[in-house]
Amino acid sequence: MKNEFVGLAGVAALVLVGCVGLSNQRAVADEGPVITLATDSATAKIALDGARVMSYVDGGREVLWSPKVPGVPGKGWSHGGIPVCWPYFGGKPSATCPMHGFARDFRFKVIDSSSSAVCSRVLLQLESNEETRRIWPHDFALQVEVTLTDSLHLRLRTVNLGKDEFTFTGGFHPYFRISDVMQARVTGVDGLRFCDSRVTTEFGGPWTGDLRLSDSHDHVFIEKTTTAARTIVDPVSGRTIDWSSSGVPRLVLWNPGPEDCTDENPAPGGLATGDWRHIVCVEPALLWKDAAVTLPPGGRHEIALEISVRND
Repeated sequence: MKNEFVGLAGVAALVLVGCVGLSNQRAVADEGPVITLATDSATAKIALDGARVMSYVDGGREVLWSPKVPGVPGKGWSHGGIPVCWPYFGGKPSATCPMHGFARDFRFKVIDSSSSAVCSRVLLQLESNEETRRIWPHDFALQVEVTLTDSLHLRLRTVNLGKDEFTFTGGFHPYFRISDVMQARVTGVDGLRFCDSRVTTEFGGPWTGDLRLSDSHDHVFIEKTTTAARTIVDPVSGRTIDWSSSGVPRLVLWNPGPEDCTDENPAPGGLATGDWRHIVCVEPALLWKDAAVTLPPGGRHEIALEISVRND
């Protein structure tokens, strides 16, 4: 792979800003190297630190939400973009494990890339090492593949490189930019059993209709199949965001609400006053023990997410 593909107008491009020699190390306290994918109509930026998609611009408009002050890799959970949650999704399973896993705290290595006029792609990988084993005692390869065409495609692959089976959870945690969450809604959840995880982890009856984001939400839905599709309708901006996933049994819909957005000067990666009105997280997840995946030696599992935009 060349470190830089210089693109002219009308030609897709992949540009790597920074160095590529730092792989499988704890992420450093800066923004680190960033990959830029580009096509005629869209761009995406991916940080090697944590393999986080930082930006997705389609038709000249940003699709993802990011905080006013970027987070610092390796300094705890930070909001914005599309973080990778792995090898678990949600709270800390032990004192040595950070929230939403440790993958976001390590630098990934570029192992493959391609670029054409209609498609730009990069494949990133994190492999187990001494530091990851101190946190989670298993041998693995974790790949994040990002492909930009007329939509944004993400794949999260887990491979067991060890001699024993291991069990994990995980997923993507995309933050979508909304003009006014009070007027937005998410379709495709009608009929799904759910729980409000702020209150209980016991699933109740089915949700009825669309989900309207009038307040804070932390709702977990049981997907009926391993493939799913839904739409975020944002009438103020005049666009809809189509979302589809595969490989996961859970859907999480989250908005922090005003109670978590009361700081005028938040810490890096934190939520500022009023941010909640412009965020909705629609997350494909392996969440909680009953949705965990156990991989035998040599086994692999893949989670896929596709995002596309329609302007009204």
